[in-house]
Amino acid sequence: MKSILITGASRGIGRATAEKFLQNGWKVYGTYNKSFKNMIDVIKKYEETFVPIGPYDFTDLRSTQDFIDSVSNVNFDAMFLNAGIFSENDDFVNFDFSDFEQVMNCNFYSPMMIAIKLQHNLNVNGSIVLMSSNDSFSGAFSSISYAASKGAIVNVMKSLSVNFGRRGIRVNSIAPGAIDTDMNTPEQVNESPKWTPLKRVAQPYEVANVVYFLSNQESSFINGENITIDGGYGNVSILLQKEMESSRIYGGYKTLVERYNKLKKGEEIYSIDIADSGYAWVDTANEREYLTSIIDAQSRGVKAHRYIVLPESKIEDFKQSKMFLEFGKQLNNCFIISREELCKKLNDVYQIIGKGCDVSINNKGKKFSFIDSYINDNSVGSITSSEIITNHLYEKIIKLDNAIKNKTINTFN
Repeated sequence: MKSILITGASRGIGRATAEKFLQNGWKVYGTYNKSFKNMIDVIKKYEETFVPIGPYDFTDLRSTQDFIDSVSNVNFDAMFLNAGIFSENDDFVNFDFSDFEQVMNCNFYSPMMIAIKLQHNLNVNGSIVLMSSNDSFSGAFSSISYAASKGAIVNVMKSLSVNFGRRGIRVNSIAPGAIDTDMNTPEQVNESPKWTPLKRVAQPYEVANVVYFLSNQESSFINGENITIDGGYGNVSILLQKEMESSRIYGGYKTLVERYNKLKKGEEIYSIDIADSGYAWVDTANEREYLTSIIDAQSRGVKAHRYIVLPESKIEDFKQSKMFLEFGKQLNNCFIISREELCKKLNDVYQIIGKGCDVSINNKGKKFSFIDSYINDNSVGSITSSEIITNHLYEKIIKLDNAIKNKTINTFN
């Protein structure tokens, strides 16, 4: 039976990781400090394979040494040195060095001591995973001790990996972002999803899965790497996103309806609806008002062109839908197009920005763009002031329109 040492196994990521290994037949030695009661149900469920160790306070290096002595006769196949604390008490005016020291002791010195002093307790092909954070990549405003300790972990991980590697011991680290644990701050829970491409915080088991992978032979040639687990947050430049958003006005259906209501006789509007799911024109008050505004614009002499792109298997269902039967027949130049055929013949048109778009042209030749769902689900009816984007959209729509006129692409009206 393989075994792993997990520090800080009583809660959060540590507990989730302990359960991951236990579920897969490993023996787990898990440390705790003040949270023994959180481990009772795990102890009962895995009484033969879960060994609680503690209490040990890793903010005190003497306690860390006591822990090392207590397991000096135990061999492990892997270690996950996870125990850590977070502090927001770093005041640059009245800096508390004792607070800084406690954080560094727990988050950096203790895992380094454990890794170095227990290196000979690791079996052949052993693995060590150290706990860093995506905070290590940025400057901290009020938690310099935490960010510094996690940055130091990444560096010492690299040093350990080059020194332990000759004995077949791999050393890696992980850098989680916002994870749903009791260490979360309100900002992590409420704000980070706004800037994370996956639009959520992670669950502890998602981190545990990475630790399990790094501790097994499936990752046998991964050494000296820091694995970021943040849903893509670290790739986002808030400044660049803000700059891009400044060229768009999000107004929802209200913006679309207002734009149609302003169109005059002789003006044109070209629209593409891309409904990959097969559901277009959902029966809601907003959608009805929107479609009614198109019909009203037509009655004023506006030239409206609409192209609805659907999976071929959904086309007949859409043609029989209540919304299409009610509104579709009233729309001039409304074309239904197979997604499969569009991808095959005009893939560059299919790969248009967002889930759909409109381009309107007024009597003076000025173009305006709408983009559906470009940034998030609330961006329906956004207007972009970017002339480059608008011209690009117009070029692709006209290409589709010409293909329909020349009958090089089929329509299913």
